[in-house]
Amino acid sequence: MTEYILELHAFLEEDGIRNPLAIKILAPSKRRDEQDYFCVVHAPLLLDQDKKIFGVDPGQASSLSVSFIKLLLENKKVLGDDGMPLNLTKWPVP
Repeated sequence: MTEYILELHAFLEEDGIRNPLAIKILAPSKRRDEQDYFCVVHAPLLLDQDKKIFGVDPGQASSLSVSFIKLLLENKKVLGDDGMPLNLTKWPVP
């Protein structure tokens, strides 16, 4: 089973149109024969392809991945299933 540090299913509203927003950040993995770690960020509505975010340890890779998503969603209207805006600045950083 795949483990995620963050999984979000919401809506991104732009110009009055709501598009389904699915974001997943996979748990940190260590690169083979390397000292650093990375998390894979899957956000097809925001990125053309999955992106690896690297850190010196699992905690940094996780934290940078969540910060990356926050940056991508900055100044965008993200709505929950109930249609209410989500406050992404209060997301915990792993």
